[in-house]
Amino acid sequence: MKALPKIKSLKTNNYPKVRVLIFARDLGLEATEEVPPTNFPAPYAAAAVAEKALSLGCALAFESERSVCLVFDSPYVRPHRCRGTAQETGHIPRWLFQQLAANRNFSTGLQRLLRRFATDYERATRKSSIVNDREVKLLLDFARGFGSLDKRFFLPVDQLETLRSFEMSRATKGRDHFFHTFNNLFLGFHILGGLSKGKKVLAEIDRSIEDKKSGSNVYPWEVLWLLTCMFHDPGYLAEKFWANFRFNFGIIDDASEDEEMPARIKEQIRDLWDSKYAAPRQDLHDLYNHSVKKWVPPSVIKKNPDVFDDAVRRAYFDGRVTSHSLISGLRLINSCRSQDVPRPKKFNAETALAACVIAALCMMFHDPRARGILRSTGIPPIAFESLPYASVLMYVDSLQDDRRDISKSRFDAHGVLASVGIDVGETTVHAEVCLPEVALKGWPGRIAEYESVMSWINEKSEAKFTIDYRSRAKLPQERAAGHSD
Repeated sequence: MKALPKIKSLKTNNYPKVRVLIFARDLGLEATEEVPPTNFPAPYAAAAVAEKALSLGCALAFESERSVCLVFDSPYVRPHRCRGTAQETGHIPRWLFQQLAANRNFSTGLQRLLRRFATDYERATRKSSIVNDREVKLLLDFARGFGSLDKRFFLPVDQLETLRSFEMSRATKGRDHFFHTFNNLFLGFHILGGLSKGKKVLAEIDRSIEDKKSGSNVYPWEVLWLLTCMFHDPGYLAEKFWANFRFNFGIIDDASEDEEMPARIKEQIRDLWDSKYAAPRQDLHDLYNHSVKKWVPPSVIKKNPDVFDDAVRRAYFDGRVTSHSLISGLRLINSCRSQDVPRPKKFNAETALAACVIAALCMMFHDPRARGILRSTGIPPIAFESLPYASVLMYVDSLQDDRRDISKSRFDAHGVLASVGIDVGETTVHAEVCLPEVALKGWPGRIAEYESVMSWINEKSEAKFTIDYRSRAKLPQERAAGHSD
């Protein structure tokens, strides 16, 4: 920031035609008595100077993982926001639930459920507003209705109700995750439904929960996608220590920044890793080895250290914050193991646990911070064909920026996500986003996530997932720099 006045003077007085590129890098912040050393990611640094860089006529870029990402070039004129007048009531976009209701690639049970939801939701959102409780009930009824289609599985919908109560309490200033979860869910069904071509099984891992004698009214992949997406965010409650304190005491978050969590709490979080989370970790580790890791004959295998457990431990807790993507999955597994209540006659403890472990492995990678740590510590990208629900969750989660305000129920029909197209023949999914709908300081973080998601999915997958964030922002179509080895 100190260099910006010098840049202005340089361009104004001496070299008016000079072009300046501001390049943001990851920063290491020194420790204080209260706070341990922390990293300040390059996208955050770029966001802090974005408006000033644009006003000075500078280009802006930042480092991200193994690449360099361009935010804007020089000279650059930011496009205006799209000022469409059309508005819709409800947090779920009309185009999305209407297309789901018309899709015939789903199981008979899910088709009926989606058509019923679309009819009820469209009727409830015809006016200029909808009461929050009514909208929430429609969504929870959909989730519970899905659970009734195959009662072998564990579907703790109450976790979403707790997450909703947490965010309604204003104990945290974070964005909505309740409606966000259902938007992700429906967008994922839209993508997977298109790619499935009506198949019951999308990947070999689906067969772990398949039982042709069960009389299930849904396909295995539908169950695994719903579990993966529905419960990928309840771990946010564990990630926000002081927000939880405020939530339990009914206090609104009016602090600018939370203080460090107590040392004793940190110690207990670390202890959980080797105690209460030991069994779920073992299940995750075994599933990863059998379904994702390349098999090598034991007679010739090299005795290299197994990096999975160490990588997951590093992502789990860094001394300051836990990873909600990991906690969400570990919590789901533990809840399935521990809840001792009367179950439906068709409930199958073994199949239910298997589904929860698969979902937990799939949701591990959607959080950019956790994904970065896992990749840097030896966990390579996983192909869509091996773990489709992991790929789709990180993809839709990066796209879902719209209607994340619980204080209202009326929204512009045009949002950040402009379109999603599926080419079944080429097995490609293409999304276009409209960055001008976001404040400039929000561009670096989103660009970093889009690039990270595309890099992860497309490195090993035959299916290709793309996100075009450049066209509507009038940005160059080429990357600022290629990936480096």
